[in-house]
Amino acid sequence: MMTSVRATLFTAVFIQPSVSHPLYDFRPFQVEPTLRRTRTTLLALLIGSILPTTADAEGNQWHDRLEPTGSFRLRYEDILTSSESEDTRKEGFLIRLRAGFDYEIKKDRFKVGVQLRSGDPENPVSDNRAIQGLNTDDFSIKEAWLDFTPAKDLDLRFGMFEPRRLWKVSDLQWDNDVTVTGALQEIRPKQGSGVLDLLGFSFYQYLLERSQEGDAWLLGAQVRPELILDDSNKLNLGAEFDYYGNPQSIVDLSLTGQLKGNKITNLLDEDNHLISDFRVASLFAEWSNTSSARWPLHLAAYYYKNLGAGDEVGTETGISGARAHAGENDTAIFARAETGRYDQLGHVQVRYTYYQSEPDALLYAYMQSDTKRASNLKGSRGDLWIGLISRTFLHITYYRTRALIGARSTIHSWFFDYVIRF
Repeated sequence: MMTSVRATLFTAVFIQPSVSHPLYDFRPFQVEPTLRRTRTTLLALLIGSILPTTADAEGNQWHDRLEPTGSFRLRYEDILTSSESEDTRKEGFLIRLRAGFDYEIKKDRFKVGVQLRSGDPENPVSDNRAIQGLNTDDFSIKEAWLDFTPAKDLDLRFGMFEPRRLWKVSDLQWDNDVTVTGALQEIRPKQGSGVLDLLGFSFYQYLLERSQEGDAWLLGAQVRPELILDDSNKLNLGAEFDYYGNPQSIVDLSLTGQLKGNKITNLLDEDNHLISDFRVASLFAEWSNTSSARWPLHLAAYYYKNLGAGDEVGTETGISGARAHAGENDTAIFARAETGRYDQLGHVQVRYTYYQSEPDALLYAYMQSDTKRASNLKGSRGDLWIGLISRTFLHITYYRTRALIGARSTIHSWFFDYVIRF
């Protein structure tokens, strides 16, 4: 009974039914500051309701089931844009703060998570904030979710959460900072015989943005068999389909400045309407080798095809100004190789990533923001992590990117990060 009451309280506080859409809306940047403070107060009541003073059935106290989450990152960035006519440079310091907790209400059955993040609430792809002028309005609740496991092979998640951690997805399609509102259902019957170890199915329903002109939303599904080749080698294969509803409302929000972040790099007609619908199919493969504990190896490849690409010519207005046929610019690829670990002092991890996306392959708004190119992209990325003491590390990232079609300026981006994990 107590568990049911807590779940009901969570629903009442955070999951508010949308009148115009069957999903839910509690994006923090779409409420007035007074209401946001009220929700913070209710959140405190929620926390109090799920932290009992007595132990659970196995003798674990409430603090044994509370896991801090988040990190603090101090970044120095140096971004050079080179073209035939001129070079421009942008540099400076940024911070990113994420602080929250996961709490297991009932072992293997109910779990909740809450996280506060820094950044401009109107920018879905970046939690960064300049150090100068930082104030409390630069922080908002970006995660508030409930996990429910009604059966051994079934997990359900509701609320606001970071979607890319819940199934196989590349950071070309989903930036690491994006959170969504909605629900995800995961079925993963374990085979446990032969090469096929696990067969996972994910189904998800997300409300992406609210607008007076109509909500933008996403329905998707993914299947991913996991193959155990031997004691050291594992292979994940998968296929996914994403159906974006009313993506034009996202474009309209960007055009009016209500939605910040990535520039509009999908093809538009003369009335600033999308040429294409977005019905994105993808295939992927990920291979891991753990024969070396110090230098595990991981390879990944993703292929995307927009089955809803239009049959007209449009203009990519965000960065290149180029005109192109949408149906001939509807594919993207992502490839990555990495090795090493940085969980101890002096240990390192290295990674190389290749990005290529034609303008109408993927919806621009939630793609990797550090490339500065969104969906019109050809580029590469290198990463180096160096482990320091007590859950801290250095992370050095270099991007070299240009537009795949149109303007040929090249962006060289260096990011130097010092990170403390909670």
